[in-house]
Amino acid sequence: KCHSPLKISSVLNAVLERVGSLQAIEEKKLRDNWDTLVGSRISEIAVIDSLREHKLYLKVENSVWKMELRFQLPEIIQRINAFAGWKLIKEIILI
Repeated sequence: KCHSPLKISSVLNAVLERVGSLQAIEEKKLRDNWDTLVGSRISEIAVIDSLREHKLYLKVENSVWKMELRFQLPEIIQRINAFAGWKLIKEIILI
């Protein structure tokens, strides 16, 4: 019986996700590239708190900035997922 070949990246992603390493790696990549992904203005007022279960938690400077950022969340999610090459983020939580 012949099996379809698997891409090594899909196998590796499945293994790493099980042990939580993929999430830690992706969070580090986001932190390292945050300014490039969202721009200097947003990166100054919104910092990454954590990444858990496809949700990105951002600490935001104040409620005024939270309101302004809410309108930009779909674009930010799209940029992050394009950067990651897969649907890493499904939701951003502003804290």
